[in-house]
Amino acid sequence: MKPFRIVIADDKPDSLEIMKHYLKKSDDFSIEAVCRDGEQLIEQIQCSSPDLILADIHMPRKNGMDAIKECLKINPDVKFIFITGYDEYAVEAFNLSAVDYIVKPVKPVRLFAALHKARSLLERASSPYSVQPRKLHVKSGSSTYYILFEDILFLEKLGRKCMIHTTKEVYETYEGIKTLYERLDQSFFLTHRSFVVNLNCVSHITPKNETYEVHFRNYQKHAYISKLKISEFNSRLSMFV
Repeated sequence: MKPFRIVIADDKPDSLEIMKHYLKKSDDFSIEAVCRDGEQLIEQIQCSSPDLILADIHMPRKNGMDAIKECLKINPDVKFIFITGYDEYAVEAFNLSAVDYIVKPVKPVRLFAALHKARSLLERASSPYSVQPRKLHVKSGSSTYYILFEDILFLEKLGRKCMIHTTKEVYETYEGIKTLYERLDQSFFLTHRSFVVNLNCVSHITPKNETYEVHFRNYQKHAYISKLKISEFNSRLSMFV
C-alpha cells in the first residue's frame, strides 16, 4: 500500500518538528511538503495533489482557514485536519468538512487516530462500493457482524471488552474502542476514553459530577462526556442539529 501523502502548514518550527517526528515513525505516511504560511500552502496545492493537509490556523500572509477554502477550490476532494492552539474555530472547521480538529499540544495517539480516519475516508470514497449503506464490521467470537452506522447509538469500553449499543441489540467484542472508532465516520465522536457517541442519535446531555451524561432517543442506557471534551462535543454536535 502506498504511503499517505501529507502536506503540513505551520509557521511554528517547534510544531513542525513535532509533527515530522511523529510522522517519520510510520511507513504509512509520507511528508510531501512543508509550508510556513497560508500562501505557500495554496501554491503547493496548485502544483501537487496530496492526500491530506495538516494545517495550523494562525499563520502569516493568509490564515489556515482561508487557505483551506482556497485549496478546496483547487482540489475539492483533498482531505484536511486543523491542528491549532485555539478551540474556538472548531464549528467553522467542521462546516468546511474537516476530517478532524486537534488542539495543541499534539499527542501521537490523537494525531494517528485522525490520520487513520482521513485515510479510511479517502479509501472509502475511491471504493466502487462507497455508495452502499455504511456498516461497521465487528468480530465477536467466531462471527463477524456488519452493523449499519445509523443503527449504532454508542460504543462503550468495559474492561477488555467493547460493547456496541444499537437500536436493536448490544454487540460484544474484544476489539479496541479506538480501533473501531477509526472505522467510523464524522458523525461519531470520542467523548471519553471509554465512549464513542453517534452524534445523530443524541437527544440531550446532563451534567453529572465531573462529567456529562449523554442520552439517546428511546434508549435507557447513556454514555459519558469528559469535561475536557465538552467544548469540542458541543461544536461537533451543532453540525448535526
